[in-house]
Parts: sequence; structure tokens; C-alpha cells
Amino acid sequence: TAGFDGRVGLWDLRSTDGRSPYLKLGWKAHEKEILSCVAWASKECVITAGNEGIIRLWKGPEELLGELAGHERAVTCMAMRGETLFSGSEDRTVRVWDTEKASSEGALLETLDGHESTVVGVWVMSSTGHLISVSTHDPTITGERQGKLILWDVQESEVIEGALSDEEKADLEEKIGRLKEGLESEKDEEKKAKIHEVLTGFETQLEESSKGEVSMQRLILDTFTHPEKFRSVTVREGDNQVLLGTAECSIVATRALPEDVWTESGLPPRQSNCPPSPALSDDDDEEDETNETGGIDDYGDIDAQFAAMGGRLETVSV
Repeated sequence: TAGFDGRVGLWDLRSTDGRSPYLKLGWKAHEKEILSCVAWASKECVITAGNEGIIRLWKGPEELLGELAGHERAVTCMAMRGETLFSGSEDRTVRVWDTEKASSEGALLETLDGHESTVVGVWVMSSTGHLISVSTHDPTITGERQGKLILWDVQESEVIEGALSDEEKADLEEKIGRLKEGLESEKDEEKKAKIHEVLTGFETQLEESSKGEVSMQRLILDTFTHPEKFRSVTVREGDNQVLLGTAECSIVATRALPEDVWTESGLPPRQSNCPPSPALSDDDDEEDETNETGGIDDYGDIDAQFAAMGGRLETVSV
């Protein structure tokens, strides 16, 4: 575990002798708040990051294996797959790292641009390697809905011409116009600073596109937006379902992989003991014959248990 005090704690969760979980080791890992930590299982290490914007790899107290620097703001979330680390940040990017090269040249493999605001969650699907990242933002600044999910194919890259299409350019110019209007009318200095930052990013993108440069970027397979503010993400891979926790105390459920990608990946049929993923079928009225048992799985009726605790599950089709 890690916290706002900048400390990391390693806990013994075994109870073979009847003892409660207890803290085995603890140390100061960062001067500022830690916002995320993940395990690097193959190396028996822990990786930490937070408001300093620096990612650190630890073997234990005073055993710093290396650092990963590149984010311009706080690192808010991380996920591991093999030796590859994915980190999301307040700088609106997801960065891909080779942990074996920590503190050396070549550690940063890729910077993924696609979010207009803070990335609050990342998840790598263990079965396929697809990356899911989510963000939440203020629509008064970006003019868009509040929660956004992006599905990335981190196995593939596509060449994208720097020059925008006429439609893309018009959309970007419209956003810039709305932001300039908001900047003129906004009285709150902190809000004006946020609007100016987003505006500068859009103007830079428009300027660079006019150069017609060719760049490489990870392939975005799908996007999903929602009016509530996303705060966390997890995936029920057996049912191809993403669960998104929101600031409005809801859990939003939607499809993880498009049906064609699921099939092309050679994945087995979805488990019959999991509830259907509402966005998996393009036909909302189509019966899901593979999920006749409804929301009952090895843990019981999870949806009913969640509702009994006062929660609200919202299923969304896209």
C-alpha cells in the first residue's frame, strides 16, 4: 500500500497462525503524495508514483532500482503487463515504459495522446494486451462530455498523416472558438488557467497539422463517452465487460472489446455464468443466448449484492 504521506507499506496477509494482517516493512518513497502503486511480480518489486511526476521502482527499503521520468505532471495511475508499464497522468497522456531500462536511455517506448484531460485509470487486458484508459474532465473547459474511455491496440501502430482532414480541422477550430469565448467570459483565475492550457494544446495541434508531418501513434480501436465523471476502471475479461466507477456513485458497465476484435483474437466464448455485456451486440433487442443464467457467477449475484449495499449499476450500449 501507499499513501499521501509518501510512504510504502508491505503487509503480510497470511493468517496461518490466526494473526491479523500486519505491516512487515515501511519506508519513505516520495516527498509528495503517492497516487498509485503496482507490483512488478517477476522481480518481486513495487512501483510507485504520484504528485512528483516521477515513477520509482523499489526492491525494498533503501533499495531503489531506478526511476522513470517523462510525465510533465502528477502520475495518477499505472498498470503492468510483463515488463511493460503503462502510466496515466494529469498531463493528459498515457506513457509506455520498458521497466528493464529504468534510469537509462530508451525506457520510454511511447507517449499516447488522445485524452483532453487527466487520465484517472489504466487497465491492460491480460488475455489480449489491449490497453484501456479513462479520463474525466470539466465540459465547461473542453465542451465535451465528462467521462471518456479509449481502447488502444498496443500491439499495432498506424502511420497518421499530420495534416488533418477538413472535418477534423473544422471540429478543432470550433473547439478553439468555444474555448476563446469561455476564456473571455470566465472570471475565476484558476478556471481561466485551465481553459488556457487546453486552448494552447488545441492551437499547437492545429499548427503542427498544417506542416503535414508524418507521425506514429498507437491505434485507437474504440472510444466511449458518458456524462458522469469516471474515477476508476476494472475489467471482467471473461464477460468482455468494463466497469467504470463514477464520482456520482454509479458503476457504468459497457463493452471492453468490439465483437469483431474479440472473435479475431481467438478468445473462447464468454462465460455463461457472467451477466451479458450490454454493448457487445449492435442490436439492443437481440437476446443473448450465451448468458441464460443472468448475473450469477462464482461469487453469487454480484449485481444484487451491489444493489443491496445501496449501489447503482448502469449498463450502457454503444
